[in-house]
Amino acid sequence: MKEVVLITGGMRSGKSRFAEEYALKRSSSPIYLATGVAVDEEFARRIAYHRSERDGRFATVEETKDVVGVVSGFHQAQVIVFECVTTWLANLFHERNWQFTVEDEKWLKMEVVRLVEGVKDGNHTLIVVTNEIGLGVVPADEVSRRYVEVLGRCNQWLAQRADEVYFLVSGIPWRLK
Repeated sequence: MKEVVLITGGMRSGKSRFAEEYALKRSSSPIYLATGVAVDEEFARRIAYHRSERDGRFATVEETKDVVGVVSGFHQAQVIVFECVTTWLANLFHERNWQFTVEDEKWLKMEVVRLVEGVKDGNHTLIVVTNEIGLGVVPADEVSRRYVEVLGRCNQWLAQRADEVYFLVSGIPWRLK
C-alpha cells in the first residue's frame, strides 16, 4: 500500500462518499480522521450527518490540529481517511486569530511534507479530502483571500506528492493523476 490519495472538488461534490467507498474497498477496518469543529448548529448537524453515514464502518478519531501527530501514531492502520484539509486549515487559522503569517505557511508546508513522508515510510494508505475553492469569485476580504491562497498552495503541495489525485464534479470522480 504506502500511498497517498488526494480527493478534491467543490462543496457537496461527493468527495466524502467517494473517499469512504475508496477506503472500504481497501480495508475492512479503515480509520476516519475527522477535523471538523461544531462551531454552530448547522455545522454540528453536518458532523452528526457524516457520523451517521459512516454507520460504524470506520473507527473515528477526532483531531482538530495535530493531524500529522495522529496519523504518525497509526502504526497498524491499513487505510486512513483524513477529512478534511479545508477544516484543518480553518482550525489553524482560527487558532492564530486569523493572522496566518508567512512563517505559519512555511510550517504548514513542512507539516504536509512530514505527513506524506510519514505515510510513505509506513505501511498504510492515506486518503486526503480537501475542497477546491479556487474556482469561484475572489473573496471580498483580506482574511478570506489569504485563506484561499494558503489552502490552494496546500492542495498543490499535497497533489504534487500524492500517488493518485481525484477531482469530483457532481459526484463523478475524474482521476487526474
